[in-house]
Amino acid sequence: GVTGGTFSGLESIADYCAPGYTPVKSDDGSFTVSFDAGKVFGGGSGTETDPYQIADETQLAAFRDAVNTGQTFAGQYIVLTANIDITGKEWEPIGTGERSGSGFAGNSFRGVFDGNDKTISGLTITSEGTYAGDKAIGLFGVVAGGTVKDLTLENVKINVSDNELAGGIAGLLCGGGTISGCEVSGSVSIKDGAGGIVGRMVVSGTVSDCVNNAAVTCSAGGAAGIVGKAYYTQPNEIMTIENCTNNGNITNPQYHAGGISALCAANVTDCTNNGVITAGNTAGGIVAEQVNWGTVSGCTNGGTIKGDNNAGGIIGWVRYQNDTSAYAKSGTIHVLNNTNSAVITTKTESKPAGGLGWGGIVGTVYNAGYVSGNENTAPSITGGTFAAGVVGNLQGEESNLYYGAPDIDVVNNVSTTPLESITVDGSCKNEYAYNNKADTFVAAENSTAWAAQIGDQKYTTLQGAIEAAGAMDGNVTVEIIGQADISGLLKDNNTMESFDLSGSKLTGLTIQGADETARIVSGVDGNDIDGDDPNTAGTQETDYRCPVISIKLPADVT
Repeated sequence: GVTGGTFSGLESIADYCAPGYTPVKSDDGSFTVSFDAGKVFGGGSGTETDPYQIADETQLAAFRDAVNTGQTFAGQYIVLTANIDITGKEWEPIGTGERSGSGFAGNSFRGVFDGNDKTISGLTITSEGTYAGDKAIGLFGVVAGGTVKDLTLENVKINVSDNELAGGIAGLLCGGGTISGCEVSGSVSIKDGAGGIVGRMVVSGTVSDCVNNAAVTCSAGGAAGIVGKAYYTQPNEIMTIENCTNNGNITNPQYHAGGISALCAANVTDCTNNGVITAGNTAGGIVAEQVNWGTVSGCTNGGTIKGDNNAGGIIGWVRYQNDTSAYAKSGTIHVLNNTNSAVITTKTESKPAGGLGWGGIVGTVYNAGYVSGNENTAPSITGGTFAAGVVGNLQGEESNLYYGAPDIDVVNNVSTTPLESITVDGSCKNEYAYNNKADTFVAAENSTAWAAQIGDQKYTTLQGAIEAAGAMDGNVTVEIIGQADISGLLKDNNTMESFDLSGSKLTGLTIQGADETARIVSGVDGNDIDGDDPNTAGTQETDYRCPVISIKLPADVT
């Protein structure tokens, strides 16, 4: 339909105008076509304090039609004022665009859509052939720099076997757009790039405080609970997924499946997976494959993870594609302070001969990575070639970036999975990390329990906590939260190696037990922290000095 322009020599052009557009006749008999919000919405002026209002299915469809005829609503606000049921009707997405590399072509929504804690029920997209390939489908197709927030979708049914870009809320998120406070239930089933909330996010954008309860399935590519794929990086641009929860089962019999994202170059923070994750290739409780950039931190997995090539409680595979056109920004991936409590295993009932890695935190890391502060309590880990409690496989790979530099560090992590409960096809397993390049990669200071903490940060050794305190400013308290074994510091004369923090910026240092379970073990005969002076051994004279910790502090620091 007509969406603008001036026309003359006609009696009327009303029948030719696009939905929401009105012809205005001038004195000379010509017509000017312009958008008429009154024909679309139930009220409002589109400002933040007086948003356009949608109260029923008719208004929702009229809003959709306006976007799909070129009205982006950039800088304008829309609010949902009532629950709407669209069950039984095939839905055309709001913003019928499609992905084109790291961008898009076609229509998009660029305004602010406030769901106002209301629910849209019965979203259905099942038209085969209509949405093949990278056509973006969901309630919204393309959200480019816009915002969708505080909306619930119930009983979603998206089932298009040839589509590669679908999410319950939006197919494609780009241009720094935001999806927040949304929840989805039902099912999403396509070929590739499926997410319960967003199908794909490219270059920049944020998905936060969202919950997926839908089952998500792909026949190839990547399937995930929150964002199917978050990829393409550029300098000074960031993608973020934070405070999101997946409760749905995620399945991809051919390739990748992740609780939060299947392919990811975003920062992923404070997310939780409770669903069962099943993949023919790589499975991760939070991310299946973290690629080229990003930090995954503060996340929790409680769902069983099944993968036939890589599987990890937090990340299945960390690697670095050698493709600067897609990943203009790359850097060492960090995996910090995450927790896994679920079983890690293979998709097939019998463990495969081969594959890469299965780990309580990460399955396989190629070339570079920093894995620290994580805790794995999986009852068992079953893999193919390599498996371990924290990282199943530390491996150098010439085809990836960073081969030979920088390196992989797996330090200061806890795993309680017994070695006898880690099963592989052969003997390549380890309680913490199976290191295929021990001359370059580092796996150290990993343990079965935490010894100390500073604030929320935990340490496997008291030594590590004290050294970390030395890099801090102000008053620092180190709490002993378990058994702190410092026998490694014991010298031949029963004195301890000292810590020199005299050059630090500390103004105060306190070392205290968190509760009655706190204990320091020094390795000195006698009780845990006392020892006999070797110069008076065999006499009745006893020196009850405490050779536990010697710390040099800055002047005037206590």
